[in-house]
Amino acid sequence: MGAPPEAAAVAPARASFREDVARAFGVWRAVPALPLLTITFAALAAWGTSEWAGHILAALVSIVFLGWVGSERLWYLRAFTGRSLSVRAALSASFSYWPRLLCLSLLIGVVTIPLSIPITIAAISAGTDGKAAARSDLGIGWLLYSAVLSLLIDFSLTFVTPALIYTSGRARDALTIGLGLLRTTWPHAAPYVLIPPLAVVILGRLSQGPVGAVGAIVIVISYTLNLLAKGATASYYLRLVPPVGPDGDLDRYVP
Repeated sequence: MGAPPEAAAVAPARASFREDVARAFGVWRAVPALPLLTITFAALAAWGTSEWAGHILAALVSIVFLGWVGSERLWYLRAFTGRSLSVRAALSASFSYWPRLLCLSLLIGVVTIPLSIPITIAAISAGTDGKAAARSDLGIGWLLYSAVLSLLIDFSLTFVTPALIYTSGRARDALTIGLGLLRTTWPHAAPYVLIPPLAVVILGRLSQGPVGAVGAIVIVISYTLNLLAKGATASYYLRLVPPVGPDGDLDRYVP
C-alpha cells in the first residue's frame, strides 16, 4: 500500500479542529458505550498503579487496551457513516487489531529504544547500589529530554494509527502513509498534531506520584480527552484518505 494520493493529502480540510472535536463528541452522545468502555479501561489502569493492587493488573489492561485502540477508531468510522457497532463486536474486533498494533509498537521501539539509552544510563548513574533513580532525581535536563522525545514520537504518529486501521494493516505501510500525510498537511494539521500530546503530557505530570483519588481522576480525564482527540483526528484523516473498505482495513467481518 503506497502513500495517499497527493491531491487528497494537500487539499484543505472542510472543517476545523473544533468542528471535528464536536463531531467526535456527537458520536459519544449517540454511542455512550464508547467513552464508557474507555473510561473503564482508564479506571482499571489507575487502579492497577496503586501500591496494594500491584502492577500486574496495569500490565494486563495495557495488553488488552492495545487492541482496543483499533476498536475505538472502528467505532468512530461506523458512527461517521451512520452504522452501529455492538459492544461485543467492538471487543471482538480488538483481537483482530492486536497483531498489527503490536507490530507497530515493536517497529517504533526499534527507533525509540536507542534514543532512550541515555536516559537509562543517567538513571542508573544517579541511583544507588546500581538501582535506577526516580525520574525526579535525574535533573531538569534529562526530564526535558524525556518529555521532548515523547512529544516528538506522539507528534510523528498522529496519522500513523488511523492509517493502520483505515488504510493498511501493515505497520511499515502505515508509517509511510501517516508520516507522508503529516508532511503534506503541515501546518494545517497542527492542532491535530500538537494539542492532544501536549494535553496528555500536562495531565501526566499532574498524576505523577502515588495514585490517590485525585491521581486516578486525572488519569481517567487523560484517557477521555485522548479518546476525543482520536475521534477528531479520525474525522480529519477520513476526509483526506477514504477507508479501503466499509470498516477500513479489517481482515474479518464484524457485524
